[in-house]
Order: sequence, then structure tokens, then C-alpha cells
Amino acid sequence: MSSTGVTSTSVRDFFQGPAPAESIKVKSKTVEKATVKNEVVEAKENHTMTLILGGPTPEERSLTMTFTPLPSKKGNSVRLTHCYGSEKSAPVYTKDFDTWEPVFDELRMCLTLQHPTFVMLHYKHLHIPWKCHEVLQRKVVEEGLLRTMNKHDCDDGGCDGHDVDIGDFHNFIIDKAQAVIHETMEYDGKYLWKEQLLRDKECPVMMEPLRPGATYKLPCSHFISMEAYDRLVCPRKCPLCRAEVGNGSGTECL
Repeated sequence: MSSTGVTSTSVRDFFQGPAPAESIKVKSKTVEKATVKNEVVEAKENHTMTLILGGPTPEERSLTMTFTPLPSKKGNSVRLTHCYGSEKSAPVYTKDFDTWEPVFDELRMCLTLQHPTFVMLHYKHLHIPWKCHEVLQRKVVEEGLLRTMNKHDCDDGGCDGHDVDIGDFHNFIIDKAQAVIHETMEYDGKYLWKEQLLRDKECPVMMEPLRPGATYKLPCSHFISMEAYDRLVCPRKCPLCRAEVGNGSGTECL
């Protein structure tokens, strides 16, 4: 093979690729950085709990129920929505309730009518699926363990039986929904109520926005931050109306 015309440069190009063209200069554009203010943007947390009641086949439409807490002092107000398909589908039913009890009745009715074979729960960081046959198998095992621990013998008579059915699955789902509602969603409703109550209000002493969890409502119905309240000289008086606060009785923590 003739080496005519083969140079060190061509061999290098063959194994390593061509060298970067140093003679080519690319003009860089000067990009001005936008001035960003040092502002804290608080993301609104989604307090809605979603239950998806699904059927055994993809052709059967699933029923989606959403439970959204509404601002209330006791945390027992809720908005219930029904829709078929995904949560983003157009709702077919929406109603506000002042207490949770009717909501549980609605859930039981929907479980009975929809007869789901699986249920998916979405709430904040929780995404939990429950399959009907797996839950019922779990209930059978739990019943057997309880009978063994309690030394319960069904042959002695007087036993109504321990068979599980679809009603046990429905009760299981309702218990899980009640746990989420009573443990966290009621707190969310109270917090939303406090946010609404303190919106656009400032501490008369510190001149800072009032926040839930760091505010007192005085007996005279005026608001003050906890930090400012602790600085009041005894006997404490409201900075706005000069009404005596007393020993703290009648002062509400928000």
C-alpha cells in the first residue's frame, strides 16, 4: 500500500477525528441577566383527597370522588365532587357539607352502587391502591389470628360465623378515608379558616403580616402576634383599644 499523500495529520484525523478549528471564532451574544427580587413564593398545597373506584375491566368507567376541606373553625366543612373518568373530567355532582357524617354516607352509597374491584387513594404524598380480593384475603388472615389469640372455637356453638364478603371491603375503604379525614383534613380546614381570617392583617406592634400558629386573638377581638404579646408590659393591654387583656383568659391562639 502506497503511503503517498498520507501525512501525520490525516492519520490523526482517521483515529481521533479532525482537530477543532481554532481559527473559527463564534461571536457570543451578551445576555443580560434579569433582575430577580428576593421574594419568597409560597406554593399552595393541595388539600384534596381523591378516591378512584375502579371496575374489573378497562371498558367500565371508574368513579372519581374528591373531598376538599373548606375553611371552617371546627374543620368539618367539605366539598364533595363526583366525576366519571379522571379527576380532570367534568364533575357530575358537587355539594358542600357542614359536617363529615353525610359524606361518609355518600361514600358508602357510591361503593355499593359502583361495586369496585379496586380503589386508589391520592392525598398529598400518599398514593395507595387497594384490590378487593387482596383486602378480603388479608381480612381472612386477620380473623384467623384473632381467633387463635382469643382461643375462640367456632365448634362450641353460639358463633355467627366469620365469613368475609364485599361489605368488609367497603368498610375497609371507609375506615381508611375516615382516618385521613379525621387525622389531617380537619386540621387543613381549620388552617384554611385561620388563613382566611388573618388575610391582609398586620400586627399593630411589629407591623408584620399575621400568620396562623403565631397569632393571638384578644378578648377585644383584635389580633396581635405572639412575639408582640410576649413583649407587652403587665398589666397587658390591647395596643389598639387599650382594653385590658388580663391573665390571658379569653385570649385565643390562632
